[in-house]
Amino acid sequence: MHIGAGVESATPAPGPGSADVAGLLRQLLVGVDDLGVVGLRLRVHVRVVGLLLLVRVVVGGSLRLRHQRLGLGVLGKLLAHLCSSFAADGSDVRTLAPVASTPGVHTGSVSPTPPADPARSAARPEGRPVVALFALGGTVASAPATDGGAGTGSGSTGAEVGVAPRVAAADLVAAMPQLSDLAQVQVTQVRQVPSCEVTLDDVVDLVSRLRAAVSDGARGLVVTQGTDTLEETAFALDLLWPGPEPVVVTGAMRPASAPGADGPAHLVAATRLAAGPEAQGAGVLVCLGDEIHAARHVRKTHTSAPSAFTSPGRGPLGWFSEGRPVLASLPPRLPELDVETGTPLPAVAVLRIGVGEDPRLLEAVADLGYDGVVVEALGGGHVPQALLPALDALVRRVPVLLASRTGAGRVLEQTYGYPGGDIDLVARGLVPVGTLDAPKARVLLTLALAAGFRGDDLADLVRRVGG
Repeated sequence: MHIGAGVESATPAPGPGSADVAGLLRQLLVGVDDLGVVGLRLRVHVRVVGLLLLVRVVVGGSLRLRHQRLGLGVLGKLLAHLCSSFAADGSDVRTLAPVASTPGVHTGSVSPTPPADPARSAARPEGRPVVALFALGGTVASAPATDGGAGTGSGSTGAEVGVAPRVAAADLVAAMPQLSDLAQVQVTQVRQVPSCEVTLDDVVDLVSRLRAAVSDGARGLVVTQGTDTLEETAFALDLLWPGPEPVVVTGAMRPASAPGADGPAHLVAATRLAAGPEAQGAGVLVCLGDEIHAARHVRKTHTSAPSAFTSPGRGPLGWFSEGRPVLASLPPRLPELDVETGTPLPAVAVLRIGVGEDPRLLEAVADLGYDGVVVEALGGGHVPQALLPALDALVRRVPVLLASRTGAGRVLEQTYGYPGGDIDLVARGLVPVGTLDAPKARVLLTLALAAGFRGDDLADLVRRVGG
């Protein structure tokens, strides 16, 4: 006979009807029930085969309905059987996730399931570690803003004016259900600001919150903020945090609205690191781009690249491989500074030295009320001779640290003997900061002064921390 426009079909031979398919499916399901855990895995595959056969019957039935006498009632019974068999053991037809088998057990041609990740096993509801997450805002929490919401004054038009921190941390966590496999994540929104607005007072307050979270049972701690000052926040936390529980600081280089947003992956990695045993006792770590860095060494070395964070001259402490943290080394813990919430923090200035620099800023800085100064000197730690009288006067009034503007390497102390060279500056009372850069040296001097360090004790602390 002819069906449609010129498509010829002979009368088909009798094929399997829905009753045959349903019977076969029931037999298979009964048979695999005897296989235990592996049987559960096979039940999923059998049901998938059943659904495919159902589609085949429906399609075939539309062409051969009169020959096989298939009706909607019979098809409905088959579909009902399939759905009820899913519901019988809690399966969901929308998510046919494979069931993990006992390690090493397999039957026939069924491939053995690899052993479960211990970290994921430990993260089941009955035994998931608690990870406390503290959010300060930043790119990781940023979304498109309008001129009316960006504080740009009157006359707003509602047009987009870039991105700004607007997404609550609780919403970020809720959007990533995989976090619940790793830990019980407890979220605290500390601030919602770009990182240029984060202060050292915020960091001191944050430490008290971290202590409280650990007292309440947190095994690990995660801090999210913008990347512009992330290295300074992390270093300050490392100087203040005394506990063995890891503090993992992370953020994002791309907002959630951008293609290739990196925030979710960073947050998952940071939670995994904080929840696991690998970083216990490591102090404060920075986790971005699948790399793990020491807070004292990491720096943001690019304005916008996803790989902006590096540890010049050191490299990362570890990395993530197949979702698991691998720590190749751990640095010794830094001396703990005791600074209580509410302690007034001293003001410390950073002065960067350039070619032909004149002394006017150095002459003025002490009179501006600063309690300390970091001189970001040329090369290994050198300044023009014209600055020496102002430096002498400054050293007599406040502590002055000597850093290098190069961004890598250790400040020299015993190499150049000309006026303004490293030997001369150390002899004049400037304290070299070792491998610290100027921003971290400023953080160290601020917190050390707040903790009561002065004179030789201060110089010894700076040398210990700077290395």
